[in-house]
Amino acid sequence: MVRKSLFGLGALVIAIIVMLKLTGCSVIGFGIGAISDASKPDRTNVPGWQIVTVKPGTSIDVILTDGNLVSGKYKGLSKLPPEEYAELYNKFQAEQRAEEVILPALGDTLKITAGLEEVKAQFSGFDRENIMWVTMKKGASGGINLDTIKRLIDSDGIEVDKETIKKLLSAGKIPALSAMIVESEAETNLIGLSKVNLIQIRTKKNDKWNGLLIGAVVDVLVIAVTSQPERESTAPKEGQGQGSCPFVYSFDGENYIFDSETFGGAIFKAAQRTDWDNLDHLCETQGKYRLKIANELPETQYLDQLKLLVVDHPKGTTVTPTFSGELHVFSNPQAPIKAVDFGENQVLGLVKEKDDQCWVSNPYGRDPEIKDQVRDGLVLDFARPDDASFVKLSFNVQNTHWSTYIESQLLKLYGNKLDNWYDLMSRSAKAREAFKKSVIREAMLLIKLWNGTSWEDADYLWFVGPYLPKDQVVGLDIKNIPGEVLGVRLESTAGLWMVNSVQADFTPDQPIHVQEIAPDSAIDNNGVDLRQVLHDIDDQYYVTSITQDDAGLTFSAPANKLGYNRSFILKSTGYYTIHVAAEGPLQWNLLSSFRKKPGAFGQYTLRLLNQYVKATLANLQESGDFSSYSMEQSN
Repeated sequence: MVRKSLFGLGALVIAIIVMLKLTGCSVIGFGIGAISDASKPDRTNVPGWQIVTVKPGTSIDVILTDGNLVSGKYKGLSKLPPEEYAELYNKFQAEQRAEEVILPALGDTLKITAGLEEVKAQFSGFDRENIMWVTMKKGASGGINLDTIKRLIDSDGIEVDKETIKKLLSAGKIPALSAMIVESEAETNLIGLSKVNLIQIRTKKNDKWNGLLIGAVVDVLVIAVTSQPERESTAPKEGQGQGSCPFVYSFDGENYIFDSETFGGAIFKAAQRTDWDNLDHLCETQGKYRLKIANELPETQYLDQLKLLVVDHPKGTTVTPTFSGELHVFSNPQAPIKAVDFGENQVLGLVKEKDDQCWVSNPYGRDPEIKDQVRDGLVLDFARPDDASFVKLSFNVQNTHWSTYIESQLLKLYGNKLDNWYDLMSRSAKAREAFKKSVIREAMLLIKLWNGTSWEDADYLWFVGPYLPKDQVVGLDIKNIPGEVLGVRLESTAGLWMVNSVQADFTPDQPIHVQEIAPDSAIDNNGVDLRQVLHDIDDQYYVTSITQDDAGLTFSAPANKLGYNRSFILKSTGYYTIHVAAEGPLQWNLLSSFRKKPGAFGQYTLRLLNQYVKATLANLQESGDFSSYSMEQSN
């Protein structure tokens, strides 16, 4: 039975924490969805993530690391049966011994040294939060935090390398004793946490939310939500410092639907760019197309030009733009035949098509000092036709809210010299190029192709924003890439990207008819006519500096092309500046390391996240929102 106490080892007192470690905040690394609890105070939030709990009785879908799905009601946490855990652990142990990594054997008697004390205990397994389970004399058992231990010696007198074990636990390699109970109408499943990749929970509105588990207690899962179905519920409040870009709404005949966030990442004037974005909800109404554009974020937005591309394309095809505005036609899109993430989880079901499931890059439980844990991504295989020399890769992707928080934090590192940095970016093409190069390397979603011997750089996806998934295409010449399978690798700093789908089309583009039209009417909320301002790229801007600023636009619908389908692409040019407190000293050494040292940016983001998680979990513990238990007594 469960007791709320500490596990005394003679004069040595070692804190026993079963599923939650408040110091260091190593966490269980798998995706999970959650029901929002609006009553939770802001102090339970990690910036960019909403911390919520999932309690027994909640209906969930569990996607396993092998890609299989288990649905039912979450009933709480337990432990795997000893024989089942032994089979998993012994198999992993045998594989690791081949690599000369020594792990303690189940049932072995270990000498545990912490401080000046040494005790003996029988080893019974590991959990995912740097916890080692042991049994003492008299049958008392509990989980010991590896961080409290100085030395571990097995019965053969060989020292156990606990630092290597911690790395393997953090990477999710060593099987975990802990399991979750999921009950369906047909059966009750006991699922080891090591086998869980993603959990999604459907709200009453029949939408799924994605998040990442950062800790668990008795019968309760604690998670951080990163993607929510309604943008209005996630938009930051004024002063929170989370920007993105202008929001565009399309009229679908009945309502205005949030349909685009445009020119993301253009955070100063010299970074102004033109963006192209599919509008999926726009419909013709009485011969007109209607859009609304609004500033709903703590930033000032500068819109230089806005046009609508009306694209007629053959029936049965779709059209999607590249980052630079080239339009590609998809007539035979293919899903990957294989998809794994950097944690070796099978994620094909998450990324094979656009739906309510997506792969989320998990930044939790990572050690920023371990190089391999700073980066995250996917490896995809596509069946390649024999004569294929060109491929169109279509991505439906989204940034996490954590990424936009980091964006504002980086600007704060310039302190009271932020205006000087903006001025440097405006004056120096060399400085802009160096900044852009480091941003692409560290924060964009890099695309690489397998050339038969190694991964070679192919292209990248630019920042698209956190509030809405966006379609983007990359066209690649593959005539010098060998093989019947096209290998694609996506990579970025952990925690910045979500991927809904990736598809490949090896067919030639079909002819399309494109008409670029300007608005017939463009009136802002103060009654100002914006048509001239938005007509050309000429440094005449529609400037929105407060979240009440918006404008309505109408476009005359051209005649439909017989036998063709019609799609719409927003073409917009501009930039925005995020409202941040430009105060304090310039953190030049830190900022300089981001440019000079690959991975330094990722290390910074993980350190920052770990600090926030530690503080947040401590607040939850103090407030009584949940309580951990520290010992299990066996008789």
